[in-house]
Amino acid sequence: MNNWRYASTLPSEEWRGHMSIPREIQLRTYSEGICLIQTPISELSQIRAVPVDSKGCAT
Repeated sequence: MNNWRYASTLPSEEWRGHMSIPREIQLRTYSEGICLIQTPISELSQIRAVPVDSKGCAT
């Protein structure tokens, strides 16, 4: 994600702004009012793996 104040001046071409996580966006109504809710897409859970430390041992 980028800040629009400097988005066009980042020193990158094809990968500019592509490092954010895909999200599902919803509007939900609460007693305080309407809120924008963002959650990572469910498909991301399929690519998670067991963390590995720098020595190659599972943590």
